[in-house]
Amino acid sequence: MSGTYWSVGDKVNIKQTDIEIKCEGSDEFKENQVIGIYIPPSVSFFSGKDTTLNFDVLIEHDTSGTEKPTKLCLDSVTGANGLFSKCVVYAGNRTQIVETLDHYSSWVSVKYSYDQNESIRSRRAMVEGCGEWLPSSRGTFGTSKSVQNNHMYSPYIKQGNFQDQPSTTIDTKLPFTKASVSLPIHMGMFANNDKAVPNILMNGCYIELTTESYAKVFRVLDGTSEHRRLALNPVFHGVDTTGTGWGGTSAVQTADLDDGGTGYNDGTFLDVSTTSDGSGTGCTLDITIAGGVITDAVVNKGGIDYVVADSLVPDTSGIGEGNDDLAISVGVIGGATSTEFWTKKWNSQLDPQHSPFQVGEELVMKKLSDGSDITFTPPLIIQSIEAGGNANYPIKYTATAGCEPDADVKSLSATDPDFVLVSKRGTINPTYTISNVKLVVRQLEIDGYEKGVISKMKSGGQILYDVPSVACVLTPSPKSDLQTSISIPMEHSKVRSLISLPTDNEKVYSVSENADSSETYLIESVEFNPQSTAHGINNRSDRSGVSGIGDYLSSYNYIDGSGRIIPSRKVNTNKSSSKDKGMNADHIIELQNALNQSHDCVARSFTSFKSNFALGRAWTLDKNTIFDARGQDVRLVARYEETTQPQKNKLWKHFISHIKTLSIKGENINVMQ
Repeated sequence: MSGTYWSVGDKVNIKQTDIEIKCEGSDEFKENQVIGIYIPPSVSFFSGKDTTLNFDVLIEHDTSGTEKPTKLCLDSVTGANGLFSKCVVYAGNRTQIVETLDHYSSWVSVKYSYDQNESIRSRRAMVEGCGEWLPSSRGTFGTSKSVQNNHMYSPYIKQGNFQDQPSTTIDTKLPFTKASVSLPIHMGMFANNDKAVPNILMNGCYIELTTESYAKVFRVLDGTSEHRRLALNPVFHGVDTTGTGWGGTSAVQTADLDDGGTGYNDGTFLDVSTTSDGSGTGCTLDITIAGGVITDAVVNKGGIDYVVADSLVPDTSGIGEGNDDLAISVGVIGGATSTEFWTKKWNSQLDPQHSPFQVGEELVMKKLSDGSDITFTPPLIIQSIEAGGNANYPIKYTATAGCEPDADVKSLSATDPDFVLVSKRGTINPTYTISNVKLVVRQLEIDGYEKGVISKMKSGGQILYDVPSVACVLTPSPKSDLQTSISIPMEHSKVRSLISLPTDNEKVYSVSENADSSETYLIESVEFNPQSTAHGINNRSDRSGVSGIGDYLSSYNYIDGSGRIIPSRKVNTNKSSSKDKGMNADHIIELQNALNQSHDCVARSFTSFKSNFALGRAWTLDKNTIFDARGQDVRLVARYEETTQPQKNKLWKHFISHIKTLSIKGENINVMQ
């Protein structure tokens, strides 16, 4: 038998080396500044998909001292990628733009919302500062999984009791810490690209990244928010270990000593528990006895659920049995003050290390059953977080002295929470600082290849290099337009797909408004609430202007330049865009095809179809075909025909995945759209 099964062609050995290139100019960057990095032509070829942007980011509260602390993080979906609003790539002469992408963070948000699974999310959390669901932050009442509740292992804030016993008391504010991140650059010359970049032929490459405004990047933990997964917040247990409620209107303020009785033990007895012939519980008395007669009974703890004239019968274990003629009754009822309260073990509140709150943070309580807020006078501000002493109520909070609620707060049955703790935001003005910025470039050294290319160029040759780019086209749309035809100027010769993202353009939200989410877009009203079907179930967006909103869109079609309706039947979205229904199959199929035809994006998950609502159209069927959109007046027809009309004005962001071709001849570079 002759011959061989395998034959090997010519091989090219490629040496790969990582090179660090520092950014130009400043060492630190704040909001709305430009970071510039130049890759010199001495890096002849590099791998864009293996090149990363590395830096440190530090979050800081307002240093004026007026801002109450709370735990903050960056966007849970995009992580540190959300710190950039625009990216531009130039040829080395810094005048020839190779590609530009406005609303960079929104495009990354689309990719990361749909191209995800548990493994990918874990890697992004580790490397890019994104959020991740952890058992230590899980809810126990059926709320949806939150990747924005990592209060123990956040890369942006120091862990409570780090490398210490988890039950050790926390009595100081936990500082923010620098997070070191390593990001792919989601541009055609970089993460979208699986080909070697001929950097030497471009006389180098220059990247400009514009940093995002403070108002759009900061997030609070879901387990502290009133408007996101409310049943995920810590659950109130009581003002003592027995679970006594906190009386706001029904606590005993004074006791009437109607008859001091006889036969009791002389002395002063503090914090004597009592029973009642009414429904009240938790009242304790400081009792003074002389000559066997009770001469004074002063309220120590007011308890809850009392009415005037209820009997108060002291525990006799200390004061003695006495005779049956003792008579003490409730005099005045009202609010009770306390400096201590406990929370239950529910929602993974297992020890001080698990608390999502900060020392110095102001709290209110929210009643799940009717949606009412309980506020305190003076404000309920945390002074310390310590072990509660029991596995069922494992965390004890000490707050400002003498706090009194404006309504009764009580703990219900062992499986039936009612009051949860919520951070009172007020005005927050955090900032971020980006520092130590460097580009880690994966240099490729190919034996003999560079000389051959240069030789061909000198002899009049031409290089054509494809760049898988994404462009962003913006179109505003008022909420009053119930059927709107939106023009999308594509003007690209090699289009692959189109993603249309309708974002909240109702107003420019402040940092506080976006983080608190009180006025932002309502994503859904199906979050679980064990106490009610009407309250505490709404989940609002804290990503206004970044993520897409459905806002009761009924259906849509695209229309190409020849007037063809694409697809030929309308695509229904009435379920996908609702607050309490499922998804429309035709909408998801169209979106899936569009995502798969976008650059470097695979539609792996649709769990974000409501929180980052998007429309899509694949203009080609596979990776090797293109659509010539030059001269095409592409339009999107969006119909809002539901009973509930749209709630928000919109800015539509249309992301067009297309191929640019660089024509390089001599020192001339021509970018063909």
